[in-house]
Amino acid sequence: MLRILQIGMSDNLGGIEMFLINFYRKLNKEKFQFDFINMYDNDLCFQNEIISSGGRVYKISNEKKHPFKFRNELKEIIENNNYDIVHVHKNSLAFIGTLKMLKKCNVKVKIIHSHNTQSSRPNFLINILHNINKRRIKKYCDYFYACSEEAGYWMYPKDIVKSEKFTIIHNAIDINKFKFNPVIRKRIRQELGISDDTKVIGHVGRFTPQKNHKFLIDFYEEVYKENKNSLLILIGTGPLYGEIKQKVKLLHLEKNVLLLGKKENVYDYYQAFDVFVLPSIYEGLGIVLIEAQASGLPCLASTEIPKIAKVTDLVTYVSLNDSLDKWVNLYTKLLKKYNRENSFNEITKKGFNIDYEIEKIEKNYINYFNSI
Repeated sequence: MLRILQIGMSDNLGGIEMFLINFYRKLNKEKFQFDFINMYDNDLCFQNEIISSGGRVYKISNEKKHPFKFRNELKEIIENNNYDIVHVHKNSLAFIGTLKMLKKCNVKVKIIHSHNTQSSRPNFLINILHNINKRRIKKYCDYFYACSEEAGYWMYPKDIVKSEKFTIIHNAIDINKFKFNPVIRKRIRQELGISDDTKVIGHVGRFTPQKNHKFLIDFYEEVYKENKNSLLILIGTGPLYGEIKQKVKLLHLEKNVLLLGKKENVYDYYQAFDVFVLPSIYEGLGIVLIEAQASGLPCLASTEIPKIAKVTDLVTYVSLNDSLDKWVNLYTKLLKKYNRENSFNEITKKGFNIDYEIEKIEKNYINYFNSI
């Protein structure tokens, strides 16, 4: 059995967390064991599920608050457990102390995985550090993953992206969980007190600047002016949650904007939506857009979302520089041609079916280990 330590899952549901749990659920647990690092105050997302199915979660000091203590504790875990592979998931290379430490520990196989096309908290210093470390990254890792080509070029030098050591690992999903189910749709809408004729705009994402919730609220305000029988549902948590909640209150939209927090069965809530809107300022891929398409939802997305995320004709792109009127008009057009369909074949062909993508990553793990 290959033992693999995963570093990068947090206590806040986002793209990395969904990627890891999707793959963990499909993993052949007779051949592979995934363990996880938790440097946060709260439990990791899906921590109970991980432990109940055989994985381990190690609680250690926070890397940003106590960097030296973090590295020493992580070093001890790696040395005591003799991991075959350490797989590190990151949005930026501003801080690579963990990667340097892995090299000192003589970890057999070191994988770094890019999940974004910008730092989640960009500023001048972060960008400088990222660009410096980008030129040095090949010294510390053996293999280089990314959720898209754009995310690869953001994290690695061009020669790495063009090499055999670079692989795109699609943020694949369990299509069967997301495919449209009218029974679940009815149940969720009844639980939320939503009538059959109410039009529901859905969004799933962490409350961070990247996800552009302020724009989303402004967009919905214009929609509401034209159609009072409409709702906006926001699923997720994050540092801007309170600020967005306050904005909703100031606009007197509390009854029409539902902030549902974190939902581990998020696939059920897609069923209740009528249109999915993703106005992100940037994305490494935009896995929620794949999920929405798997649910048969018409989608309105900003042009900052990589085109690889458009796996069906359900997606309409629109620039954030365009007027709110244009966004609302396109939304209205999507509602008029509303017809939920099964997107299984299109998503599978584009490489986003977890049943096929898990085979690739398992094969890679074995090949890397055997080549040592």
